[in-house]
Amino acid sequence: MDDVTLQKTIRLPLAVAVAVAREAKEYGFEEADYLAHLIAQAVTPTLHNINPDAAKQVEAEAAIKMKAIDLARELCPAGAPAAAFADVTLRVFQRIRTDPALQSIYLQAIGNRPGDERGNPLKARLNRTLGASIKTAVDGRPQKVGGNPVKIQVSGEYIFSFTPLEPSSDAQ
Repeated sequence: MDDVTLQKTIRLPLAVAVAVAREAKEYGFEEADYLAHLIAQAVTPTLHNINPDAAKQVEAEAAIKMKAIDLARELCPAGAPAAAFADVTLRVFQRIRTDPALQSIYLQAIGNRPGDERGNPLKARLNRTLGASIKTAVDGRPQKVGGNPVKIQVSGEYIFSFTPLEPSSDAQ
């Protein structure tokens, strides 16, 4: 399935927007990604009828997001020291790469292509979403130097770089 990102404006009543924000935070999603997750869940039965392969890929993407959120919270639980935040994104991706069950789900989510491949738009979008979900799940914020987020390059992983995190001011 070719990856195309569709952006739409959704107008929500204030009470619904507040509820979405609360649920998104509870489940470890950014608000927009949580709405996308809910929409994907709602249309997956229809998608199975019109494009079963795409439906399986969407289901795998949802499953790996939930596993990444759970792993992030396991690796960096509430009240964890600041040091636990720094490489939590890398550690989550390492677990995905080294756990055969998680690896299988991840590879299906990126179109059954190699996990270390560059130039896969499914992988690029999913990895950005996973990084954002990990940050939200642990209530972290990007480490910055001179006002710019720090980027650490890595090799031999399913990600090529990551931004170290630190506890958000709310978490301290």
